[in-house]
Amino acid sequence: GAQEAAEQGGGKGATGGKGGSESSGRENREGDRENRERERGAQERESREDRDRESRERDTRSRENKGAKENKQKEDRNRDKKKGARGTDSDDKSIKASPGGFRERSAHNFREVARLAEGPSTTASDMATKVVGRSSREMPLPYWPIPSTTIGTPSAHGADWTDVFAGVGVQNRARFGTLPNSTAIVGFGLGNSIKNVGLEVGISSYGLIRHGLPFTTGGISFKLHHYFRDWQLGVAAGYENAIYWKAPDSGQSFYLVFSKYFLLGRGSKQEPFRTLFVHAGLGDGRFRTESSVRAGTNSISPFIAVAMRAADPVNLILNWTGSDLAAGISVTPLRTTPISIGLSAVDILKQAGDGVRFSLVFSYGDSVTAPTFPVSWFRSDSSSRLAAR
Repeated sequence: GAQEAAEQGGGKGATGGKGGSESSGRENREGDRENRERERGAQERESREDRDRESRERDTRSRENKGAKENKQKEDRNRDKKKGARGTDSDDKSIKASPGGFRERSAHNFREVARLAEGPSTTASDMATKVVGRSSREMPLPYWPIPSTTIGTPSAHGADWTDVFAGVGVQNRARFGTLPNSTAIVGFGLGNSIKNVGLEVGISSYGLIRHGLPFTTGGISFKLHHYFRDWQLGVAAGYENAIYWKAPDSGQSFYLVFSKYFLLGRGSKQEPFRTLFVHAGLGDGRFRTESSVRAGTNSISPFIAVAMRAADPVNLILNWTGSDLAAGISVTPLRTTPISIGLSAVDILKQAGDGVRFSLVFSYGDSVTAPTFPVSWFRSDSSSRLAAR
């Protein structure tokens, strides 16, 4: 009986141990499942938090980019308003010194796409060879080059680095003479008239008809010039025929000159008589009055030139040379080439000389790096590709 009881007790104990083992296994499996679910939930929460964080960062960047874009657009609108206050015509915008001209801004907001010219005023027998019409360094000319704005006096604008110019003029006769007279000029620029100062160098040949071969009689002239962009004002000081040979008729002359332009009307590109150019200064030598010349004194006299932009390719010019009045017209016949042709009458009031004389001038001025320059040696690849288009 005792043995049976022991066996029965042992059997119950074995059975009880087996049942406890199965219960413990179920609890372990349930614990593992709960751990896995907790881990999965934690991972999902982390993933959601990462996505939320990335979404917030994207929204922040988007708002920052949008704000920056809006600020830039606002600045552009303010800048356009300021520029619009000075006019919106594509021909007469921010001024830039060049062989006597202006750096323009086009109607499509191209920044300073063009520089226009009216070159040096070195003369023989008071006849000026004018260099005009500048091209753009960034694009072929989308506008008419501005014709010459003076006849026989200098402007405050001049050639900068890479600028070159050339011109030739013919008069029906010289003062107190009967034979025709002719003058030619070539030149170049140095420096930068906006950043600091530009230096224009002009080499003239006088009396081509009377004196034979070119440069038999001639001179080298210099002009220091600066352009105040904020004031749209050009200032220059020059020394004509600082170096000369064979005693040119016009002699040597010093001068100081100021140049400015004014937009008239509504500034529309199609509007005639929309721009007024003014060049005023003082000089000795060839700028003297007739009475000073006859008295043999080297006095200082004022001179002034006023030009009206009658149409895109046409300027009407009135010029007091210091001794008499000159009037004329200058045209740039080709829209894509900065060539100017000028026809003028000088000594109209007969205050100097022995009567009215007439002159015809052909001139060219450009930058060697411009797409419109006939030789491409100095152009960059980008300029060459632009010119090809």
